[in-house]
Parts: sequence; C-alpha cells; structure tokens
Amino acid sequence: MELKYASFDGKYIAHKNIKNLDCFYFVRYYPVNKYGYMDEQDFIFDFKNGLHSEYFSNVFAFAIFRLFGLTYKDTGKSLLEDIIILPVPASTQEKQEKRYKKLFELISEKTGVGNGYEYIKIKNDVEAKHLSNTRTSLDEHIEIDYSFMEHYKNIILIDDIITKGRTISEFADKFRDLECYNKYYPNNSYPFAEGHFIIGLTLGKTVNTNDFFDDAIIENTNEEKGFVPNEFNKVSSLNSIEVYKNIDQFFYLLAPEDEYSYNTKEKVSVIHNKFTELNKEKYL
Repeated sequence: MELKYASFDGKYIAHKNIKNLDCFYFVRYYPVNKYGYMDEQDFIFDFKNGLHSEYFSNVFAFAIFRLFGLTYKDTGKSLLEDIIILPVPASTQEKQEKRYKKLFELISEKTGVGNGYEYIKIKNDVEAKHLSNTRTSLDEHIEIDYSFMEHYKNIILIDDIITKGRTISEFADKFRDLECYNKYYPNNSYPFAEGHFIIGLTLGKTVNTNDFFDDAIIENTNEEKGFVPNEFNKVSSLNSIEVYKNIDQFFYLLAPEDEYSYNTKEKVSVIHNKFTELNKEKYL
C-alpha cells in the first residue's frame, strides 16, 4: 500500500526568511499541546521517530532537485555536487542516528549531494526543547568536523520543523561567519571570490496567528511565476535559477591593501548579498 499523509500532497513548498536564514518547508505544523492530536501530525511524528526513510528521502530529494537542479555553464558541473546536507542536531545521539543516518544515505544517493551526517556529532545528550525550560548551547551539545568545507561550499540544513528558528539559525552561523573562517582557513588559503549559500529545508513550520492570513497564497499561486520569496510555491513549477538568485549568498572578502595592514586576517570580512547587517561588525 502506498504511504500517504493527510497534511502532505507534495505540490507546494513554502519559503520564509527566518532570523537571517532562507528556510523552505512543506506543511504547517499544528502542535499537540495547542491543537490536540490530529492525523496531519503523523507526517512530522514519523520523521522524528526515524520511520519510512525511503519515503522521506524522496520528499527531500525531489525538493532539492527542484530548488537547485542547475548546471554551471563554464564547467558543465552540477550545482548539486557543491552542496552538502547537514542534520540540525537532535536532542540525543540515539535520536540523531534514528532520524538521519539512513535518510541521509538515501538523499545523497538520489541527488548526488554530499552526505554530512558523520560531520555532526552529539557529544552531550539534552532534553528535547519542547520538554525543557532550559537551553543548552550548541557548543556544549555538539561537535562539528569542518573538514567537509574543503569539498563543499553550499549547505542544506535538514530538520523536522521550524518554530521560532533560533536553533537552525544559530547552527547556520557556525558555518558562515568569521569564526568558521578562522577555524578552517588558518593560513588564509580560502578562495575569497566564491559565493556560498546555506538554507534550511524542513518538513514543516509551526503555525502561528500570522499564518492564517496567508491561506489564500496556496490558492492564488501562479504556475508561471517561477519562485516568489515568503510564499508557498508550486514545486512542479519552481525555477531553480530564480531560487538561486533570491536566496542569500555570502562571500569572504579581503579589504583593500593599505600601508598599516600587516596581518591578512585583520582585513577579512563576511559580505552578504541580502542580509547585509549579518556579521558586518565582525573582523578577525
């Protein structure tokens, strides 16, 4: 029997700028503590519990193809070859493995993107955020192996749901600021001119009051428009070029030479083409 979920039909994907991060998701999630149990929530719960990896890998793989299925004109290389998927950390190592290990293998096989599962380790288990009033810092919770950055310049962060976006945006910052540059490029060996992107790709976004005013977006979606930020878009009509042009890309750049600069690191800054305020005060 074909697996089906009441809340997901695969026709739409939404985009939202959340805390300086471009995030894409498929459904609105109605939390049990506010709305009670509904069949629609199984789409999220089954993913959390590591069920139906084949099914969910198809969901993510199709979206990745539609969002970033581009080819570089000069080299003929696929953009997907420059992308790695990373798991937004679960609360425990057991949940991390159950949720992501097989899923990431399948997504990588289906799309050609890099499998970043092994680069994110849970070093201290914590209580799930929705069950705890305390918050553990990412540095205490996880360990990151940055060596993948030698081969991949674009990152897709995969998770179950976004609520306020704090965790996923903090996680994204680990890979796109000067602290990351300092860790992985201590000898200034970085190709400064290349652009990078990091996006979030999740199954759902926790619903809030403002979302109810956006319901008409789905009905009014125009198949010819390609991609519109901060709206639901038809997956089948996504234009990868338009998506690529509308998401934030960042660059590590050197400031102009001057007679008072002796340390190259002092002249490096992070420039964003959308979120210009991000990291603008950070210098090495």
